[in-house]
Amino acid sequence: MVLNEVICVPVFTASPWTLEYVLDNTTSGMFDVLLDFSGSSNVGISISTTLQTKLVLHAFDRKTISLYRLDETTRCAIRFQYNIVRQEGPPLILELTNAALSQIDQNLLHGGHYVDSTFLSKATSLHASPNEDGQYTWRHYTEFYPSNAQITGTSDLAVSLTRGGSLVSKAMLSALVVASKRRQILNRIISTSKHSFSIQLYRDGELQVIEIDGYLPCAHGGGPMLTKCTQGYLWPLLLQKGLAKLYQGFSHLAKVSFDELILSIFGYSAQLLFSLKDPKQASVHLNQIISCLLNDNVVCAKLGTTVFVVSAIESSSLVLLDPSHELDGDAANSKDEEINKCTNYSQYKKMYFAQFTSMVQSVWYLPKLSTCAKVCRRRYFVPYNANSSDTEALFGLSISSTALTLITLIYSLPRDKPIEFAVLSVQNDYKLSEIATCQNDPSTKYCQMQLELYPGEYVIAIKRSSIAIQEHQENNSDEVQLDRFFNVLDTDMDGRLNFDDLKRFIQLYDSELSIDHAAYEWLLSEFESDNRGLTLQGLRECYKANGMNDYKNDIFQKSTCCVLAVHSESSNFTLVQIE
Repeated sequence: MVLNEVICVPVFTASPWTLEYVLDNTTSGMFDVLLDFSGSSNVGISISTTLQTKLVLHAFDRKTISLYRLDETTRCAIRFQYNIVRQEGPPLILELTNAALSQIDQNLLHGGHYVDSTFLSKATSLHASPNEDGQYTWRHYTEFYPSNAQITGTSDLAVSLTRGGSLVSKAMLSALVVASKRRQILNRIISTSKHSFSIQLYRDGELQVIEIDGYLPCAHGGGPMLTKCTQGYLWPLLLQKGLAKLYQGFSHLAKVSFDELILSIFGYSAQLLFSLKDPKQASVHLNQIISCLLNDNVVCAKLGTTVFVVSAIESSSLVLLDPSHELDGDAANSKDEEINKCTNYSQYKKMYFAQFTSMVQSVWYLPKLSTCAKVCRRRYFVPYNANSSDTEALFGLSISSTALTLITLIYSLPRDKPIEFAVLSVQNDYKLSEIATCQNDPSTKYCQMQLELYPGEYVIAIKRSSIAIQEHQENNSDEVQLDRFFNVLDTDMDGRLNFDDLKRFIQLYDSELSIDHAAYEWLLSEFESDNRGLTLQGLRECYKANGMNDYKNDIFQKSTCCVLAVHSESSNFTLVQIE
């Protein structure tokens, strides 16, 4: 039940007998709460000597009231009343007390729980501006949830999502709603160990296993300022913290687009179904939406500034799931006035076809594809001559059954530099026949193609126009050249040079050479690093110390990092790089 912006969820367990009332403040406001069980029989409140209890819910707070039976052999009766009043303005002394408590929280962060030393619970992990850092404190999830809380459950995960605080963008809300429709994906990518959680995410096409602790950014004296699940499941909190670590800070994460978030969670992006400049054309595409839903795809539609999820289609209307739904009424002040007319404080809403077609801007769908079986990454290649037909990199793909296949190329070039790839089938006489060509969208740093492939062998050829290397002739200062050099060596595009990156670099000079772990550890100790690899500044310090300038070689200055990823409905396919 929803009570004046506070959600109260009763949780009953028959054996052993337990009854809990979980109060979840979904807003940044504060509430005085009175729970009255007067008239109940054979029960008591664990934190009170009477059948009444008062408490204060701070911003985004979550508290649990437990009832117990006085006599385990006798039945009980529950009579429940409540009174919830929003505080219009907390007294100054309360604000000062909360600030003092937050300092205590900071000092006790390492009290018995696992702490992730690579993403510490402090302001640097937020990357907020100095005047925002004081708005947050860090608290362990077990202060709000039981230690055995489940990651996902069996109920509808989407409708239990809250709006969250200032660290949550609309893009993140939309991505979480889409993720909630793929419960099997959530169960696969989020796992728990004795002390920590592991999240499998993608960055620039590379699968990365992100390890996190249980500390979350919270309001002073209150709860997590992130989107959370009111049914007590941990998945949205864990996924947001994993993504924040992937993007090196919560404030950085708030600037990531919906497309990039989907790519980071699933390993492939949502596919554009149609985009309209003339809204009248939308009615033609309703059949496409119906077909996508029937094939178990997640369909998203952009109306105004919000991305909705199309949940179902009825006789004359669409059932939409609104990710930006807010219980505190802030949605009523949104610019999307027409959309909010049908909100009625419910995440599921109906919209008639005529209204939908007059407002829709574009529609995507997320196909149900298998996990990427293998990601191939080219090591180093130089741009081909504009007068030549040579390709920069070749990949071989073998598939055993007819399947929808998504091929994605992610690269480190600026977004306005053209890059393309072609898919060619291998004929019986070993000649190649081009099936399709895909060129990048200037608004993204990747290009991708979805097509149905039949059993057989294919070649994927990557090309880049000579226009793409003009940037190398515009600025050739030592700093810029070192930046390019770093990007080439950083083949997994994670912003640091790890052991594998440096090993490839050494082998480029001489296949007989190698780097040992002792030398690698020495580099990290002598020059700037983040304990996981050499940073860009560390590489600059290294070259400044030895006076070498091999980074100016064309093989580095005209090379580009890219990642080729293939997802398919078929889990039985092979992807290899052709050297």
